[in-house]
Amino acid sequence: MREIKFRGVVKGIDTPKKRWAYGYYYQVGGKHYIILDDALIEEGEYGMSCGIIGFVEVHPETVGQFTGLHDKNGKEGCRDDIALCSDGEYGLVVWKDAGWYLKKRSKSHTEEYYSYIDLSYCIGTLEFVGDVHSKPELLKD
Repeated sequence: MREIKFRGVVKGIDTPKKRWAYGYYYQVGGKHYIILDDALIEEGEYGMSCGIIGFVEVHPETVGQFTGLHDKNGKEGCRDDIALCSDGEYGLVVWKDAGWYLKKRSKSHTEEYYSYIDLSYCIGTLEFVGDVHSKPELLKD
């Protein structure tokens, strides 16, 4: 069974390098949070959960779900990751039609055209090299 987890860029930290949080995604009151992998859940009376220690607010547009797959180097892949393929071209990890796909721009067409490759078919030959939030220039012509 695939592990369900997420990542997102932490809100409120102004540094050139984005700080990512990894864990479980939660949305409440219009705010978006990642409950950190190492968060402590405080138990109240009768074993009921009464609070969580270890969560951060994240930018909602950066939240990406873990695909359950790893690249050729063992790095986890998430939605919006950029992959360097064995053909030397880049693709974007997307969720489409109830599955994870690699969206690649087709060079054989004069107009803008994309092909979608089932991520599980090519996972052993590609490498995750960034994401659209940190390295968008990798997807430009």
